[in-house]
Amino acid sequence: MVKDQVKGNRSALETAAEAIRELCEPVSPPKRTLDYQNYFCARNLDNKEVVERNEARRAAFYEAVVEYARAFSVIWDELEAARHSPREAASIEKEVSYFQDLGEELKRAAGGSVAQDTAY
Repeated sequence: MVKDQVKGNRSALETAAEAIRELCEPVSPPKRTLDYQNYFCARNLDNKEVVERNEARRAAFYEAVVEYARAFSVIWDELEAARHSPREAASIEKEVSYFQDLGEELKRAAGGSVAQDTAY
């Protein structure tokens, strides 16, 4: 039973990682904060219409970040049992943190004026 739980938790983590990476695929290289801001908010942040039009995109991103962080926190104590090396675990932790920080940057860039932006 424990093996099944670890396997399920590992699967949830992989699914969450894949989901957020898929959402970020259309972001233009080199995929710096500004590139994410352009895609998830707007190139011109003064254009509130475009910022609002991208609300669903941001909301999907925020939800994906929460799911990834949740999946990581659930499996944290089981990373070795889930066959993640310490190096892989550190890499996953770094990526989760990066996306959380990025979500906060997008929230600030969007002005926090959209309902989903303030819920993140």
